[in-house]
Amino acid sequence: MATLDSGSGALTKAGYLPFGENASATTGTFRFIGQRFDAETAGSVGEPSGLYYYRARMYSPTLGRFMQPDPIGYQGGVHLYAYVGNDPLNLTDPLGLWTLQFGLSFNIQLGPVALQFSSGFAVDNHGNLARIDVGGASGGVGERFSGGVSVGASNADDVGQLSSWFNNASVGVAAGPSASLDAFQGIDSATGKNVVGGGGTVGFGLGGGGSVGKTYTIVTPLNYDPSTLAPAGPSAGGVAPSLPAGPQGSSAGAPQSSPQMK
Repeated sequence: MATLDSGSGALTKAGYLPFGENASATTGTFRFIGQRFDAETAGSVGEPSGLYYYRARMYSPTLGRFMQPDPIGYQGGVHLYAYVGNDPLNLTDPLGLWTLQFGLSFNIQLGPVALQFSSGFAVDNHGNLARIDVGGASGGVGERFSGGVSVGASNADDVGQLSSWFNNASVGVAAGPSASLDAFQGIDSATGKNVVGGGGTVGFGLGGGGSVGKTYTIVTPLNYDPSTLAPAGPSAGGVAPSLPAGPQGSSAGAPQSSPQMK
């Protein structure tokens, strides 16, 4: 990995072992696979390579493990601290935690009052599939009647986190063919996760306008038991009760949890 100083133009290069070990890289902001580096922890006896901030939890290259358990619990595998399935040379997860939604969406707006309805399916990166039905009311400006095929995505850990109230913003135009863009944000009551996402709809309609309001999503499981989506133990900022063995350790570290994902 290389970093360029915008002021001096100096180029600094750093190499890493498979799990990110490099005891000589003790400065800088972004290091191994572009993650934020905690320079204050580098150079110690216990953590010569320092720790990395992966947004949901901290990672130790020295141990080859995360410092906190997987925030999605056993949905990510039976070993809650493992780093990219214990195989960083061959395994990746470039999309991280995500859900995809697709279906049909309809918007009706008369001046300051807008109604939104959609129905379709959602799938997450664990293979969980669910039906989703969304409805809500908003305030806005304009007049439009439109409907079409919608596609969206979010940072939800699993489809179960889509079952909630969301703040929603929408804008669209229609003159026969129609197109609209939507963004949403809400808090999962079970885990406290801030779920954000967005999407678009293409179809047919008339008019144009924009609105901001509330929607609620009903999630109906299709291929999984909702009880398996229970939140994990300690939060990302908590302290793990114990740490598994290092990169060459025993069974304490098998699948799943990948670098980009956490």
